[in-house]
Amino acid sequence: MEAQRTDHAAGIDIPTLFFAAAGIAAAAALPFVRARPNRIADGVARLLADVDPAALVVLLALWGIAGAAALLRMAERGRARLATLVSLAAPLCAIVAAGIVTASIAGLDPIARVSLSAGFWATAIIGYASFLSASARAAFPGGLLRRVLGFSDSRP
Repeated sequence: MEAQRTDHAAGIDIPTLFFAAAGIAAAAALPFVRARPNRIADGVARLLADVDPAALVVLLALWGIAGAAALLRMAERGRARLATLVSLAAPLCAIVAAGIVTASIAGLDPIARVSLSAGFWATAIIGYASFLSASARAAFPGGLLRRVLGFSDSRP
């Protein structure tokens, strides 16, 4: 309890800041896809910056907005709601980018294969964890968002 008061008094949302930094690192530094000429060959890991720089810019901007909101002095509920939206938007952006990249790489050769790699999966997991953290603090009316996405708000 005391740590929450200290974090709130300092004006820094530590969980959101952590997830934003992890999201930026995952998008920028981890390989996003692995392109293979066929299903047997090993293939080459490709960064998102190499295959879709626009998607990288969007992901970095989304996680940057979350990081900035974590540092700004604003109401806790508003900050958590912004973090909830970003944590939903970032994995969706990664899914769209994966589809575009897969179509562009595999579309050149009918036997080529593209697999999702660590950058994609890390973005999805970080977005999920960030959503769980932020939506619990966001206090949406009646827990609507969590129920729509299949999470239970029941507490013992």
